[in-house]
Amino acid sequence: MKIREDLVGVVLAHADGGTVMLRAGDAVPDGATVGQHVLAREAPVHERPKGNSSRELWAAWAEHIGLPVDEKDTRDDIMSAVEAAEA
Repeated sequence: MKIREDLVGVVLAHADGGTVMLRAGDAVPDGATVGQHVLAREAPVHERPKGNSSRELWAAWAEHIGLPVDEKDTRDDIMSAVEAAEA
């Protein structure tokens, strides 16, 4: 589990008898409990998305094949980068 990338601020979570401060993109440590509203959605990465798939699925696929994805990248930007990398 990871904290969602667009989170502004921090999340304090209790884990292993202590408190941890988590920022956008941080992994949630084992044993820590945080609200679903601050978690990143995990997109399944089993196969290359179809052309009309969501930005989230394309971003997950791009990261799966080693391409960086910026939060400002549109679905079309990501699709173009994937197509160029796979050519």
